[in-house]
Amino acid sequence: MNTPRIGHAAILLPTGEVLIAGGTDSTGNYLASAELYNPSTGTFTPTGSMHTTREFFTATLLANGEVLGAGGQNSNLVFPYISTAELYNPATGKWSTTGSLNTGRYNHTATLLSNGQVLIVGGGVHLASTELYSPASGTFSVAANLNTGRTDHATVLLTNGEALTMGGYDGSGGNIGYLSSAELFH
Repeated sequence: MNTPRIGHAAILLPTGEVLIAGGTDSTGNYLASAELYNPSTGTFTPTGSMHTTREFFTATLLANGEVLGAGGQNSNLVFPYISTAELYNPATGKWSTTGSLNTGRYNHTATLLSNGQVLIVGGGVHLASTELYSPASGTFSVAANLNTGRTDHATVLLTNGEALTMGGYDGSGGNIGYLSSAELFH
């Protein structure tokens, strides 16, 4: 890569290229830069930078080929969660702002649902909240809460259209409890 980074996002684009964005560099600086990996040539080239530096955010490929980058963190403060979101357009190589999350979060999941919306689940230390992003309106709306707050979990879309969220940990009360529980979003 052109820039060493950790805590970044990477996603396969419909063109076959891989978008790599954000993270933190080797000196601890939060990054807004992005680059594309071309598997045909084995090269990385810079592309448009995000409007906000961020790490531990989600990147979700939308049905229209754009990428939704949401949440993350960019501060060493106690609660540095970001609520902003942006869209990457592969045709122009540029990012544009879109609606903001209702709750700032990082280490959350973002899952494209069969109806084209994106389900945002948990994050932070132990968030139980979920949200839905509508690409049509560019807005986030509050969805049903989880039964258990969780971060560093996984969410997958099932063939029946439900989303299964599992594992992670719950840091409520200052205790970190690793979770074996799972929940379904209908």
